[in-house]
Amino acid sequence: MKKITLLLLLLSIFKLQVLGQNAPQLQSADSTIIKRLLKQIDELQKQNENHSSNINALLTGKDIDAANKYTIIKQNLTNAASTFQLLNNKINILKSKTSADKLDLFIKDLNNPQSNTLGFKLDETIIKLVNENLKVGKKNTRDKIIQNVSGITKGQIVSTIANVSPAITVANSVMSLLRSASIVSDDLNQNSINQIENQLNSYVQYYVALNDGNAAFTYNLASQAQDLGVLQQKLFEQVSFFAKTLNYKLPKQNQNETLSAYLNTIFLGFDKAYVSKLFSDLERQNSSNNRINYEAILASNNGNLKEANNRLEELIGLVNQFEYQHNQYFNVYEVYNTRVLQAMDIAAANRIADPSLINQKKADLTSLKNQAVSDIKASINLPELLLSKQSIKYAARIL
Repeated sequence: MKKITLLLLLLSIFKLQVLGQNAPQLQSADSTIIKRLLKQIDELQKQNENHSSNINALLTGKDIDAANKYTIIKQNLTNAASTFQLLNNKINILKSKTSADKLDLFIKDLNNPQSNTLGFKLDETIIKLVNENLKVGKKNTRDKIIQNVSGITKGQIVSTIANVSPAITVANSVMSLLRSASIVSDDLNQNSINQIENQLNSYVQYYVALNDGNAAFTYNLASQAQDLGVLQQKLFEQVSFFAKTLNYKLPKQNQNETLSAYLNTIFLGFDKAYVSKLFSDLERQNSSNNRINYEAILASNNGNLKEANNRLEELIGLVNQFEYQHNQYFNVYEVYNTRVLQAMDIAAANRIADPSLINQKKADLTSLKNQAVSDIKASINLPELLLSKQSIKYAARIL
């Protein structure tokens, strides 16, 4: 650039000297040379002007590019701070939803041998079956057996069993009592015991199906909670990286503090407001004459802002995983509802309850399930998280 400028200066001086002479005094050869030189001077001047314009355009484009990159990073990381916090809140809510009060009470009532939800009480039905079918030679032996059976069905332990069907426990205990009594006493008729067992099995099949549904539901919820725990651990690892990148010192975790509680503590300080202030400080520190040096900001702190932006795809992956877990959670409820409905179908097929009553209870069950699902979805508010995710332009990688 300097050489071109010097050459232009020398040629311009020469051009002035030539123009100062009288044309007639120049020889023909000299005139040709001078014309060629004048033409070269004009071409060099044009090239110099074009070169200067190109340099200015490049400089201007570089400045605009840095500003755009900075704007993307600022918006992404600020929105990411909100998304981190939202995701943690959603995980905590879903982890806490291990039951739905009204639905749980309804199914627990179905499972209770002392309840007449389907028009019968299993404890009373067992005593009735024993009274009608048990054949014993001695009256005092019969009275003692019936008293023991009644003690089993009325036992306080029945109402305290939550997950394993107490009805199955009662039925098995009663049959064990009758079998044992038949061994030690010749007064008991074995055929009558078989008849009691056959009739009792119509009820046991219903309770076994109900118990299987309860057990599967409990297992699936526990599995969901475990998967959510793994997801929250991954979230903590990402939050730790972003906090370090954005110069936020994490508070010390207390000895008995759960990860959920610790993340809540972190987000008391590491939030959208913190990130917004961080960028405001960077802009203030890298400004001169009311102009922000975006290149300096992007290059500061070893370019960690770019790295943080380019790892936002990992956060999007966690949000997507939570969305999957969210949908799986409600699928568990749908499967549970189906299993309980199938148990009631068994009750109808075995004719242990009135079909119209069973149909009404099936409708009640589905209504309670739908209400529980609606309430839990409202408390989680997944669309809020997905909207926050959409505010992050994670595909915009900054080099």
